[in-house]
Amino acid sequence: MATTPIGWVVAAGIASGALWYGGVKFFEKEGTDRVDVVPKFLNSGIDLLANSLFCLITPLAVKVADADGSVDQCEIDVIERYFIDQWGFDSEYVKHQLPNFIADKSKDKVKTLAAALANYKRKNPDCNYDKMSVDIKRFLLDIAQADGEYHKREKNVLEIVDKVFGSYSKPVFSARNLYAKNK
Repeated sequence: MATTPIGWVVAAGIASGALWYGGVKFFEKEGTDRVDVVPKFLNSGIDLLANSLFCLITPLAVKVADADGSVDQCEIDVIERYFIDQWGFDSEYVKHQLPNFIADKSKDKVKTLAAALANYKRKNPDCNYDKMSVDIKRFLLDIAQADGEYHKREKNVLEIVDKVFGSYSKPVFSARNLYAKNK
């Protein structure tokens, strides 16, 4: 029977360990240069949240702006300022994306768009549903009044949004209400 000298076993172990360690370090360094795990324009989960909300709020804003039959520049300015000043979006991004939403003029009904936004806000733990609802409704009212006129169709759109947002609010439970119902 032949036996392997202990020195050869130790040397092989050290060599394979060094090769493994070197390979791991090489691929760690190379991996960060070659692959984008998160796209560069999305720096965090909060950026993804903000972009999702932008894509849900903007069609509603366009519906309000177009309710009177045309989207005026003053209404576009209100929408741009809201996302740039209030949300901190890059002005070039907003000015590039907004014409796409205006040209698209979503075929979805206001109720469907408002329900999608309400549902997203309700399910996302990073969204304060009630505060966001108040802020968005105020924003939509600013759009409706931007051209100096508050048309009945704009008012109707805002009433639909208000009703949908209200239907998604959390019900308030209290012992007093429960007692009154069972009395």
